[in-house]
Amino acid sequence: MKVRGIVAAAAALTLMGALGACSLIGGNSSPTRNPTAPVSSSQMVDAFSLRVGDCIVSNDLGDTFSSVPTVPCTQAHDAEITYIFDLTGIPLFDQTSIDEQASPKCEQKAIDYVGAGYADVATGLDWNYFGPTADSWKNGDREIDCLVYTTSGKNDLTSSVKGKG
Repeated sequence: MKVRGIVAAAAALTLMGALGACSLIGGNSSPTRNPTAPVSSSQMVDAFSLRVGDCIVSNDLGDTFSSVPTVPCTQAHDAEITYIFDLTGIPLFDQTSIDEQASPKCEQKAIDYVGAGYADVATGLDWNYFGPTADSWKNGDREIDCLVYTTSGKNDLTSSVKGKG
């Protein structure tokens, strides 16, 4: 997966490099977890097993990754998954088409999840998403994982961002 291409804040550029791209994801097994709840302990989670409400540490992620470090939202983290969906109606890998479908959904879901004030400069939050790469597209990857992250580039969140806007 990869993140959306254009982010306004300079700190977001750092996050884009850190979040990178999920591609050629293997069959990593995810740890046992409650099927309807975010993680309850720090653990690596298969990139395709993330759930809404999972808090993640993205600072050490490279350009490609198969698992993501997740933590309980009460522990230091820099991002939280806000919405997950599959792309539809895009027959061939096309980054522009992916952005056109993912960006409005992820932005709206950030507002719905955090609250209308989330984008205020004082909150230090912005939104982004993981999406397919050309290689992962060939393997059937159509998943978009929307997230809200801290623009500081640090793990300075210690609670869920849900409803904080």
